[in-house]
Parts: sequence; C-alpha cells; structure tokens
Amino acid sequence: MNRRKTIWPNASILTAGLLLGCVSGFAQSPVNEWVLSPDNIDITTVKDLAGDQDGLLHGRRVPTQNPPALYFDGTDTYIELAGKNEAKSLPKSKLTAEAWVAVNSPAEWGGIVGCLQDNGSFEKGWVLGYNNDEFNFALSTGGDLTYLNASVSFQTGRWYHVVGTYDGSRMRIYVNGVERGNSSKRRGSIDYSPATFVIGCYLDDNEFYPLEGFISGVRLYNRALTSQQVRNRYNRTRGKHTTRPKPPVVVTNRELSAGPYLAFTSPREAVVRWETAKPMPTRLAYGTTPTLQHRIDLPGKTRQHEAAIPGIVPGATYHYSVGVEEDGQTQWLAPATGESDFNYSRPDISGVESPYAEDGRMRKSRDAAEAILAATGVRKGYAIDYGCGEGRLAFALAKRTELTVIGVTDDAAEAARARAALRRAGIYGTRVTIQHRPLAKLGHTDHLYNLAVSSELLHRGKLPGDRSELLRVLRPSGGLLALSGLPQARLAQLITGSALAESTTTKPSGEMLLVKRNPLDGAGEWTHTYGTAAQTSNSGDEIVNGRRMALQWFGKPGARGMIDRQGRNPPPLTSNGFLYVQGDNRIWGQDAFNGTILWNYEFPSELRRVNTPRDGSNMSADDSSLFVAMRDRAYRFDGQTGRLLRSFPVLSSDAANWGYIANDGNLLFGSSVKPGSEYTKFKGTPYWYDSTGTQDTAKVCSDNLFAIDKQSGRKKWEYRGGKIINTTIAIGDGRVYFVESNSSSIRNEPTSRIDSSSLWSSLRLVALNRQTGAKIWSKSITVNKSPYPVVFFLAQTRDRLILSYATSRYYVDAFSTRNGSKVWSKNHSWNRNHHGGHMYHPVIVGDAVIVEPYGYRLSNGGTVHRSLPQRGGCSTMSASKNTVHYINWDYDKGSMYFWDLDTNQRRLMVGSRSSCWLSLISGNGMILSPTASSGCRCRYPIQTSIGFKRR
Repeated sequence: MNRRKTIWPNASILTAGLLLGCVSGFAQSPVNEWVLSPDNIDITTVKDLAGDQDGLLHGRRVPTQNPPALYFDGTDTYIELAGKNEAKSLPKSKLTAEAWVAVNSPAEWGGIVGCLQDNGSFEKGWVLGYNNDEFNFALSTGGDLTYLNASVSFQTGRWYHVVGTYDGSRMRIYVNGVERGNSSKRRGSIDYSPATFVIGCYLDDNEFYPLEGFISGVRLYNRALTSQQVRNRYNRTRGKHTTRPKPPVVVTNRELSAGPYLAFTSPREAVVRWETAKPMPTRLAYGTTPTLQHRIDLPGKTRQHEAAIPGIVPGATYHYSVGVEEDGQTQWLAPATGESDFNYSRPDISGVESPYAEDGRMRKSRDAAEAILAATGVRKGYAIDYGCGEGRLAFALAKRTELTVIGVTDDAAEAARARAALRRAGIYGTRVTIQHRPLAKLGHTDHLYNLAVSSELLHRGKLPGDRSELLRVLRPSGGLLALSGLPQARLAQLITGSALAESTTTKPSGEMLLVKRNPLDGAGEWTHTYGTAAQTSNSGDEIVNGRRMALQWFGKPGARGMIDRQGRNPPPLTSNGFLYVQGDNRIWGQDAFNGTILWNYEFPSELRRVNTPRDGSNMSADDSSLFVAMRDRAYRFDGQTGRLLRSFPVLSSDAANWGYIANDGNLLFGSSVKPGSEYTKFKGTPYWYDSTGTQDTAKVCSDNLFAIDKQSGRKKWEYRGGKIINTTIAIGDGRVYFVESNSSSIRNEPTSRIDSSSLWSSLRLVALNRQTGAKIWSKSITVNKSPYPVVFFLAQTRDRLILSYATSRYYVDAFSTRNGSKVWSKNHSWNRNHHGGHMYHPVIVGDAVIVEPYGYRLSNGGTVHRSLPQRGGCSTMSASKNTVHYINWDYDKGSMYFWDLDTNQRRLMVGSRSSCWLSLISGNGMILSPTASSGCRCRYPIQTSIGFKRR
C-alpha cells in the first residue's frame, strides 16, 4: 500500500510542528510525527506532520479532547502506516520511538507503535509496547530479538510518556522522562521483515492484539535521543496529559437513527441506506480502498437517505463512511465495509428477447406471469410450472424475477421444444430447467417450492397429474399455488378434494385462485438465543425425529463470511419458514425450506456481539420479522424482503446501548447497558472465551428492563432495580423472570461488564407481569460464588424456574414460578474445564432438565439421565420436543448427532460440525445447521449450510 504525502490545507499545525522542532534543536526533529487530533485525521487518513508516511485508520474514528487524542477500542481500531514489505524508510541503525499513551486494559502482548514479526525463531523488527502492566521495547538484530521491560508498573487509565531508543549498541526504555531499563544485547543494524508498520496494536502474520486505551501522538526519529532530550520532551508535553482520559460515551454512529447498512441490489450495484435523527443533507464517501476516494453529495434535507455505489467488482471490498452535518461542518462517522463476495444478486434478464413467437399463447403467458407476480409478490426462490408445455410461462416468470423455475412435463416432445427455445434465449440451465417425468410422482423433495403454477391449466383448462403431489412440494408457511384458466368455482374444486386441502388457505385474486400452504402442524420455532424467550434450549418442534431426518438442502452461506467458531457467537434463528443467520457484521435472511438467500445486509462493526454465554444474542424473531439490536437501538426487518420496518431507540436516561432483546406477543423487550460493555473481540486464542478467568466470564448486566409495543414503539413499562444479569432474563406464561444484584459496591461500576465478586451478593430472583411490568414477587437467593461463576443461566418451563450455574462444578436449583420458593437443588462435577465442558446451557426436554452429564426431573430433582456419555467439542446441546441435537467432536466419528429420546438411539450425521457454542437448531419441522465452523481444524468440517427434513 504505497502512500504519497498529501498536501494538507491546515498549514498552521505543520508550521507549529516545525517550529517546535527548531526550538528543541534540529537533532530532535522527528522523521515522522502523527498527532492524533481531529484536525489531523481526514475520515480514515492520519496525517504525518513530519514525513511522508500518512496512516490509514482501521475501525472506529473516536477522537477525544483534553488532550486531543484518539480512542482505541481494543477491538479493531488501529492505524496502518505501511503495509507488508512497504516500510522501507524505517530507521536502520539508530532509532527512537516516542508516544503518549494511556492503556485501559493490560494485555500479555500489547503494541503502541512498531513493525514486528515474531514467529518463534523468526524474530525481526521492533515494537514499543507493553506486557501486562509493564511497558516494553523490543528490537531485533542479528536474527535475535530482545524484549526490554520497564522496571516500574503502569496504572491503567493514566497518561504515560513512553520512549524506546537504540543507538546501535544499547537499547533503553524511558517512562515519564526517566530511564527504566537498558540492555546491550543488541548490536548492529535493525533486522526487518515484510511486516506491517502500525500504531495502536501488536500485529504480525498470525497475531493481532489491539490496544484498548488512548494515544495522543507518536514520533519516530532516525537517531537515539539522549536521556536529557527525552526528559525535555516529557517536560514540554506533560502539561496536556495530567488528567485521566475517560472512555468516550459516544463511540459509535449515534447521529443516525438507522444504519448505515449496505445491500447489493444487482451484480453491479450496491446501495447504502441510513436515517438521521433529524432532516439534514448528508454525504457518502466510498472506495475500494479505505482512503475513500469517491464522494456522493445528498443535498436534500431529509431523514431517510440512500446512495448507490455503481460498478461493483466481484471479489472487492467496498469501504464507506457517512458524513452528517454538525455545526455547519461535515462530521464523518465510523467507516464500514461491504464485500462483494456476498453479492447474491442474479443478473437482470428482463431484456432477454423472447424465443417464442408473439402469438396468443405467448401473450396469455406473459399476462398471467405479471398477474401472478403482482398477486403473490414472490420474486426469489424456486418455482415449479406443473405441466409446463413448451416453457412460455416459465420463461415469462424467470424474465421478471430472480426465481429459479423448474418446468415439468410428461410429454417428451414438449420438453425437447421447451429446452431448445430456452437455450436460444440463453437462460436454460441457469434460470429455467425443463424436466421430462411423470407428473403424478415428481421425485422432488417435500416443501421445495415457493411458487407453483400450471401452464397446462392456463392454456388447456386442465390441471394435470396429482393435485396432492403439487401441494406436497409446495413450501409450508406461505408457499403459494397460483391457479388460473378456469372460472373461480371450478378452480376451488381442484383443491377441495385434495388430501392436503385442510393445510391450505385459499383466496380469489382477479381471475386467479391463490392457495397458500399453512405452517405445519406441530412445527416449532427457534426465535431467541435458546429457543424461545423462556430460554429452554428447545424449539418445541413435534415433527423432528432423530431417526428419520434426511438432507433437504445444502449451500450458502459458507464459512467465508462468519466469525471464527470459537467466539461463542449468536445462534441462528428460524420461524415461519424463515432462517436468519448472523456472520461477521452481516446478516442473511433465508428460506428455511430450500436455503434461498432472500436478502442480506453488510453492517458496521457495531453489529458484532460475541461471548453469548456471558451476555446474550442481539437478535430475536417473530412470525414475520427479525429484530436486531445494534448500538443504541433495535431494528425490525421484514422477514421476506429484509425491508427496514422501523427502529426503536433504547429507553435510558443516560447514554446507553441496547443490551438484552426479546419479543413475545405484541411486545418487544429490551434493556440498557453502558456503551462498550458488549464482548466484540474474537481474533486469536485469548478470545475463545473458554477459560475460567473473569476476562472471559464477566457477566454483562443491565441497568433497566423495558417493554415497548412492537407496532407503535410506544413504551409499555420500564423496570429499574438492581443490576440485572442478562443471561437470566426468561419470559414465559405471562411473566418476566430474572436475577438481579442489589450490591451497593457495584452500583456505580463504569461498565456493564461486571467482573467483581460483589455481583453475587444481595441477589434476588424477580417475577414481573409481562404486560404491565408490575412486580409479582421478589425472593432473596444465595449462590456459591467462589470462584466467580463461569456461567449463570435461568430458564422457565411450566411451574419451574431452573437456575443453572458453574463455579468449579455445576449447580442446578429449581424454584417455583408461583412464589419463587426453592423446590430442589442439585450439583455435580463437570466432565472437564475446557472445550466448553464447564459452561453448558441447560436443555429442558419433557419433564427433565439436562445439564451435562446429568439430567434431573423438573418436579422433584430426581435423576433421569446419569453420566451421559462424555462428548468432545465446545458446543452446548439443543433440542426439539423428542430429539436432542448436538455435536460430538471425535477424530474418528465426530460430527452432528441426533438423539431420539423415544428410543434412546443416537444417529450420527457425518460430515459437518457447528460452532463452538450453538448453531444447530430446530424448527419448521427441520434441523438447521448454518455453517459456523469457520477456522475449525477438527476432522469433517465440511463448511456448508445444511437443512435436514423428516422423511
């Protein structure tokens, strides 16, 4: 990434910098200087005030004042000064690196500024950084690397002047103007490798440890400053760094009431959409590099904004930033990206010339296609033309939509003519396929098609084949059969005699009869993190049967767009035939029955939420829509089209993010958490969230809990009490249950991610009325709190509340929903304290709660399952009414298992795995496994999304 020096209009800053260099003597003039103030950062470009090494800002741009500095969020914010093999002008024989830094969160490998590659025996470059609570300076010569640690510890959240020098024979490190260590182990020229030159992180080929804290400025010299010069630099600049920097409250795009998010609308175009809190003109900067070389001005004063990015290139990443008007100036918001690898738009074939003669049959087919599409709205997925004739109606449907159309006829000659015509049009095999086979027995899987039509009925007034066969292959929960060619009364007679007539709903539409398949009887749903809002890890699906599940579909999305499997990421959701999958700052809306991607959006990095066992998902669903929590609000997207229906701001008197999210009936539930409390880091083994330390296990707790009307957004109620532990909020049978801590020592915690053992003092189990928020009862409870609980879950079923948590073993307590009294209590050892064995979520099946390796009877705590077979893998179990679905990690036979509780038989489904938390779910009569094993090295990781259906 070659960078040229930009001529900046703000010459006063550059002049001031040069004068400062003159005052202190030419010997002290740096070769590079980056002052991280707002004036020196243009969207993503960080100015070099002394040299020609402008930097590229990755992640959020969050400037602060007093002193002017840049906040590094510890997730993905850093400055790239030169890419790999581009840092050719760095000092070779002598060096000084200087920085003002405040570290908020110590780390084993921390970087302030450097260009280093450290892979075991391959050690080249240098870095000024920190190791836990000590600053350090590392440098390589002669193939060896020395880490020089400062002899004093630093305090988190305080400003420090840190300097590392090398004069060709001795390394020194200074903290606040005082030498705190030196070493003569390094001599000669500095070794360099093709590493990336960065500010604000420790980065090499296989490691990325971003800083959580602040940097106000960095200087680089091609000589070693003397002790006196370092002390002078400290004394000259210390006056601006006396107060503790505060993590900024506004760290995200709060100027927006929605978005931004990017959607690909055609193979060559993307659209970015956003809404502002008030009408204003806005701008969009974008490009295929983070320098954002293109600008689009939207001068109109409106709240809803949309800008098209033309000329989309396959395989490219598009960077963009929204500019909003603030005090008469354009304020550029946090940059975001969209990758065209996830552009699933199909080529527009509306201009394809018809291969058919323009006769009465073609005109009738075209008119019918337009009427069908207007009446049904089906434009994506699969369509069947049952008795397709020569393919005219199939062609007309494909030309106007993104549908894949399968035409079926039992006439071989017709099939041949249809194929020939569609080949001439250039769409055969890609958009339309013709099959010659008996219509009464198609051989197609059940529930495949979104739309069914019949050319033979349209043109000849006769529905061929078997009506039940046609309905069998139609998708439940909204699949549509559009019939025309006969009077309405006769069309209705075609359905009434069918064996599946009772499972459909009919409605006349002009000259057509629309027949819609209803949801399957007994079909369950997975609408929340753990099945339902009651957190049972059970879909309630009565159709799923472990012995009879078979492949229904496989395909997209693949592993490419996912977060690493170890991040304990939000699980997929499914309801009413829709499947919602969250990847790395992107969401897919799919058809659960055939895998079609109906819509997908690329979001800013604020979407990401990991370590679900200590917080919760940011998604929930109902029959028709998906709710997504991001930043300070929740969004509601239409399940079929992805259209944004509305957004809901979080209810809070202070700056807050939307924490917990759920929906039940007419209500949307939410909570407020302090900004930045969510877990978002996932790169590298420190962020597998598998340890028992509080860096992994600290619970995210909410300051309030509220309910709003899903349609109007009107507040119904708000509860404020103690700190509400998010993983314990369970909604069921007209009530909202949770555990809160009323400990006074955590009341004023600056974060909602609480790692203090005081959290487990003054605990109360609370029940509220779901509709009004009125308190029904509140009971004091005690738990084993040493060591700090690894996980802490609450689930509701029937008349029981199940509290399941783990310290050094599992504890399972059952409470009565009537008054909160404890009914029974059990505990048992865990199988292991790694690879997820110490953090399973309870699974409620029938009259039992399973907390591996035991299962207890809900009514009295009697043992139902004893010493369940130890299984490998990091994921937790999930279930339907009679089947438990889970992963067993085993190098010989590890993969998905379906455990049929009726027969106690386990069925191995070889070939794929899930994530390291929960991505194997059930609902709609199916078991669904969207790919989530990204980064997995286990055997059998076929990385594809899979849907299983009962046969």
